[in-house]
Amino acid sequence: MLTDHEGFGRSPSEHGLESTLSTRTARPFVVVLAALMLLPIAQAHAQTGGRIIFFEGFNGRDSAFNGHRVLSGDGRVVRDLPEIPVTQLGRFVLNRDGTRVAWGFRTEVYAANARFKQRVLLARLVKYHNDYYGLGSPAFSPSGDLIALSGNGPNFNPPSDYAEGVYVIPSTGGTPALVPNSESLRDPSWAPDGRRIVAVRPPTSQGGAYRLVVLDRVAGTATDVLSGPPQGLIQSPQWSPDGTRFAYQVSTGPLGGIWVASADGTGARLLVAGGAPRWSPDGQTLAFVRGVDATTTEIHVVRADGSGQRRMRTSRHGVVVNLAGWVSGDLQPLRPKLGKSMVAEVARGRVPVRRPGSRRFTELVGEATIPVGSIVDTRNGAVRMTSAAQRSGATQSAVFSQGVFKVLQKASSKPITELLLVGKLEGCRGALGAAKRNGRRLWGVGKGRFRTRGRRSAATVSGTNWLVEDRCDGSTLTRVRAGVVKVQDFERRRTVTVRAGGRYVAGP
Repeated sequence: MLTDHEGFGRSPSEHGLESTLSTRTARPFVVVLAALMLLPIAQAHAQTGGRIIFFEGFNGRDSAFNGHRVLSGDGRVVRDLPEIPVTQLGRFVLNRDGTRVAWGFRTEVYAANARFKQRVLLARLVKYHNDYYGLGSPAFSPSGDLIALSGNGPNFNPPSDYAEGVYVIPSTGGTPALVPNSESLRDPSWAPDGRRIVAVRPPTSQGGAYRLVVLDRVAGTATDVLSGPPQGLIQSPQWSPDGTRFAYQVSTGPLGGIWVASADGTGARLLVAGGAPRWSPDGQTLAFVRGVDATTTEIHVVRADGSGQRRMRTSRHGVVVNLAGWVSGDLQPLRPKLGKSMVAEVARGRVPVRRPGSRRFTELVGEATIPVGSIVDTRNGAVRMTSAAQRSGATQSAVFSQGVFKVLQKASSKPITELLLVGKLEGCRGALGAAKRNGRRLWGVGKGRFRTRGRRSAATVSGTNWLVEDRCDGSTLTRVRAGVVKVQDFERRRTVTVRAGGRYVAGP
């Protein structure tokens, strides 16, 4: 059977909110999310800890915005994860503590550490008549030492033997072993005991119902525990951390949405409109994805009883959101390292960043640690830069806007954070002053030992509101709105103190 690492070859219309790449072309493909009915949001919001790991990306299109992010369990902090490479459209799954990942890329399935390093090849897809067959939809066991996959196993021999089912393989690699009585099952999810696996059985006839099946790897049994609603495609079953419940997605039919049922299949009920459910580490809350309209996606959380629904994040227009998992451990504050890195946080607008060694700008979302030597573009936004102020660990912050700069800092006892204006001067052709923006500039507001350096001079502050601007006539202007700035004039070799309301021009 054709597989796509996560959805095992189902058609795009069947995937619903869990759509992923189509391996008929072996290229990334994500279906735009359909609009879903909005349910009333309870007044008492669901609150829980942990970290929600997700990917945001434009539908099937490469973009500087695409990337992995982490959201705090209370929804207050979103953080970029620039150290994780963008593979495909970010489809990957996590083990329980978030230290290991597994994912499919083109015609292979891998496992690795949380930084996508130390890769282990788990399975390869086989091409047959321009289609690709193999294993996908990886799921870590509770201990993390095993991975369940589904699709066509190593004995795949078309057209007579498709060897389809649920397979288990060590997370360190090896030969996949077929779980007894798992033929034709898909979408595996582990029970907390590491012995049982719940999976989906597609209907064998037209108009039949999808079913949830519990596999017992030790006893070698397969027990049907639940039939889906009429015309309902079941996918993404998720066993709760305490083993008492399933959450699963019904993506088509009049009763589409997220359902919850007891582990014995009883008490099934529609919980909320949405898809891709992920349990919180304490098992009290579910994170899920909701399509607001054809181009807008939201991340929500809701208690397992259906109360406390809360919107956590709304995506940019045209962006698809993929939930990788919800892992334990709250977000700790990011800390800059003296002479090595700084913390950059979007204050408003859009802020692209180019890190050392890269030729490409990527858009900063939320906050992230960026290395010294990075180039930051704030012409269409503003960024809060937090750097080390002393060896003791004290920090300093300022907000910068309207310019492109390179961040620099030496590891000295009294470090100065320097922002070097870079890039071409804009609007300098024709008569000077004809363009709205001439030369290059950078506004700064904040406290600490910051210095902005232009072509002719550098302005050092301790707490103020100031501008440094390289102008088209070759001069550098420093303007002070508040506080005091010391301007070092490179050509005249002197330092001038400029106070609030004043200005100084260095150069011709």
